[in-house]
Amino acid sequence: MKSLNEIRQEIDGVDAGIARLFRRRMELVAEIADAKRAMGTAVTDPGREREIADKAAEAVGEEFADDVRRLYDAIFDISRNRQRRVQGA
Repeated sequence: MKSLNEIRQEIDGVDAGIARLFRRRMELVAEIADAKRAMGTAVTDPGREREIADKAAEAVGEEFADDVRRLYDAIFDISRNRQRRVQGA
């Protein structure tokens, strides 16, 4: 059995990866905001958000599906707000 410290170190590594990926996602969100502004497209896209959340729920399995949907609700909220800031709205 792993020690508490070993498990925490592993979680720290996972969290560092999540932070890197979150930063990259936010960089891409800014690019999306620019593209949407140029095309005159709305910031919100509920169909796309549902598609992403569904894929994530399927990827994590039934045990974590509800949790990952809540996670993506938060990610989408943050992403929409960032897009609005980038667009100056």
